[in-house]
Amino acid sequence: MKPVASAEKSKLIDKAVMEDLRLSSGALMMENAARSCFEIIKERFGLRFRNCLVLCGVGNNGGDGFALARLLSEFCPVTIFVIGDLSKMPDETKANFEFAKNNRNIIIKHFSDEEQIKSTSFDFELIIDALIGVGGGDDLRGLVVPLLKKANQTNSVKIAIDVPTGLNSTTGKFHPDVFRASATITMFCKKRAMLDKKLSSVFGEIFVAYLGFDSSLVNHIIEEWEIEPHDYSLLKNIPVDANKYDCGKIALVAGSHRYSGAAAIASNAAVVAGAGLVHLFSTSFHPQLRAEVIHHQLTADNDGFIAYSENNIDELLDELSHFDVVAIGPGLGSSEDTLKIVEKILQNLNTKIILDADALRIVSKLNKLSKNVILTPHLGEFSRILGINKTDILQNKLPLIKEFCQKYDTNLLLKGSTTVVSDGDKLYYSTSGNCGLASGGTGDALTGIVSAFAARCDNIAIAGAIAAFIHGLSADLYSAQYSTESVTASDVINYLGKAIRKVRDEI
Repeated sequence: MKPVASAEKSKLIDKAVMEDLRLSSGALMMENAARSCFEIIKERFGLRFRNCLVLCGVGNNGGDGFALARLLSEFCPVTIFVIGDLSKMPDETKANFEFAKNNRNIIIKHFSDEEQIKSTSFDFELIIDALIGVGGGDDLRGLVVPLLKKANQTNSVKIAIDVPTGLNSTTGKFHPDVFRASATITMFCKKRAMLDKKLSSVFGEIFVAYLGFDSSLVNHIIEEWEIEPHDYSLLKNIPVDANKYDCGKIALVAGSHRYSGAAAIASNAAVVAGAGLVHLFSTSFHPQLRAEVIHHQLTADNDGFIAYSENNIDELLDELSHFDVVAIGPGLGSSEDTLKIVEKILQNLNTKIILDADALRIVSKLNKLSKNVILTPHLGEFSRILGINKTDILQNKLPLIKEFCQKYDTNLLLKGSTTVVSDGDKLYYSTSGNCGLASGGTGDALTGIVSAFAARCDNIAIAGAIAAFIHGLSADLYSAQYSTESVTASDVINYLGKAIRKVRDEI
């Protein structure tokens, strides 16, 4: 997993590294940051620029910029535009400023009013933003605004150091004149806002700079992680002499006469995701249900949903107690009797449980769940559970997710363009997938994949996060061959094998 940091955590990381390495100043880290940025620019863009402009503030981000300007000056003429009170520079920033000032290949211009900026040419092939960094936000004032306006009007290659100026790296809010980067080189790890796909036009390509210290020094500070292909190895390996019981025995309580397709999609996905045995408990079975899925016919009421009776429930509970994982919800229906059945299962089973779709309607009636349960709502379903409108959730999403998990002592997977999974303590992000997943049934497919992976992982939250990544990757692989518009739940299932093969090849 790759670490992800808020602005607050980034400051704690800097402090922890300084203390651990017994550094009296940030000069070494600043030099390492500049050299790492230089190498990334060299590798990605080459060093054939006719000229280069570095925009610097007077803080630590500016210090990185001055040091980087010195390295770039060996390959092309460099101009530095500086704003801010020069007397307020930290010692290490001031030292790099003095080095740059004494370099014959660097021209430095300090702006003190807006007219100077308006009358200055920004005719540069490469523009680097080292104005504020991770401590900045969307509330810009003073000379930085006209400076960004001029920079954004150019057709230059634009690179932001750490965070584009004008963007809050924690919330993702940005000023209208935020620096629009072709690429962002961020320090140590991605910042939270970098996982928001809607901000790709602000960040451009994202690279992580190596700062010369062991990441294990600060991993105890990190509470947020981005899932990567290598994390598939966190699932228990299937031994060469495995039998079907070693690969997970999965039960799905899903479907109805009206919605048998949802149950089929979830069941089929569980089979293809590697579950050893998949059993479907339902009142109706769709003709597209795979032959590998074992049927358990449940008594239906007059509307085709599961009929409620004490005998039926006792019998169902007895059967479900023999499974490693039970998934409940896709196509189940939301009648009072159905929800009573879901509640009974939650009260009486100690196995791992996935709650999705219609089964989520029971949650608002409960006071607590358990750590062996994971909920997999989309935004609308989460809004209904919390009784909070979707706009308010989006503005305060991560704290609400953690608060919910802590209140119910459970796990949550909130589906979205970036899927967020939490156990109430840690946050896991899956950034794979595309808008093709905004189609009926893809969420049911995810439920099946989570079920299969939960059987192979002690931590159900991590299993959910890996499942979300593989689910999205499957859609990406299909879209690369065909299109995002044509993605269906069945396509996601059909490409699961390719997605799993791809991540296994990268381990």
